[in-house]
Amino acid sequence: MRYIVFVLLVSLLLFQALPWAGGFTFSGPSRPDLVLSFLREVILLDLSKYNVTLLFDGLTLDHNRTRFKLEETGGYVEVDCRFKGSFMTWCMISKYGNAALHYVEAEPESYVERVRKLLDRYEGWSGDTAYKEIRNILWLVTKEKNQTIVHGSLKLTISICEPFVDFQWYRIIMVDGYSVELPSLGITFEGGELHILGDTYRPFKVGNTSLKISKEEAIGMARRLAGNFSWKVGVEPNVTVVREFKVLEEPVQASLSLWEREPLTLYPHWHVTLYLDKTYPGFVTGIMVGIWADTGETHYIKPLVASGYPTPPQETAGEDLSKEQPLQPGQMVIIVAALTTAAAISLLAAKKMRRKASPTKPANHN
Repeated sequence: MRYIVFVLLVSLLLFQALPWAGGFTFSGPSRPDLVLSFLREVILLDLSKYNVTLLFDGLTLDHNRTRFKLEETGGYVEVDCRFKGSFMTWCMISKYGNAALHYVEAEPESYVERVRKLLDRYEGWSGDTAYKEIRNILWLVTKEKNQTIVHGSLKLTISICEPFVDFQWYRIIMVDGYSVELPSLGITFEGGELHILGDTYRPFKVGNTSLKISKEEAIGMARRLAGNFSWKVGVEPNVTVVREFKVLEEPVQASLSLWEREPLTLYPHWHVTLYLDKTYPGFVTGIMVGIWADTGETHYIKPLVASGYPTPPQETAGEDLSKEQPLQPGQMVIIVAALTTAAAISLLAAKKMRRKASPTKPANHN
């Protein structure tokens, strides 16, 4: 179960803009047409074997989403793809009932060879040669086993835990002496077949790698901000405002990553976690502070909630904070927050429930 959650976290953070988030741009074709061409030309699915239905094509949260149902006797395949602007950043293929993936040609037995051929087709389909270096690092894989390979500014991690086989690439970016690993491309197989492809390799650029705020300064800023912080617990009219709490000197965590501050542009960012001496109302055990490392501006301040409990409503005092942003590329490097873990577990539970549902009546989860 922990491995499955890890795979989902990686994949979710890759597609979400991670950002947690490359992809490629197209001019002309609609998103549904792009998804269908991706299935035919990259995945090599024989779509003539299915009754193909467009379930959804539109905006959800901070990304566009396109979903298809590929139905056959006894089950169906659902394809769920996400777009960040005009970049396709994530696609998940899931089977329900007795459905199968019908390919136009047989796949190689070796996972490494399958990924290499997949990337060949992917590069040709996207019309971009930027994936060549990602593909080339596969030549350094001599045996299919759990391993990590670093070559130049790329890192490849292969994780095998049946029925999952996971390939994850990271860009290594130096930020004023700090090494930051930016999730870039992820390919996950389940039961021997492609399940998730998350691509954040191309659309994002790095806007700045200079630090104005050191780690120690970020921690000091976080402590000062925490002194004026408060949060609300409960629902009107029975609301409690928590203002009195004790922040421990140790432990304290400060991690550097790259976050999206402008569209498709990443900037250095400190995430500081301060821990409290006990659990306070709302199951709050700490305070999390985000600081833009290149400007010193506060990004957010919010309570750290114990795993399994919802985030309480919150408010801040004495600080005009910028609007909170969704998870960004690089956040996985600095934090696997309790709420993110809960979301991944919820996704797993939903998937298991849907697999028990009738093949002709898929759950609606737009």
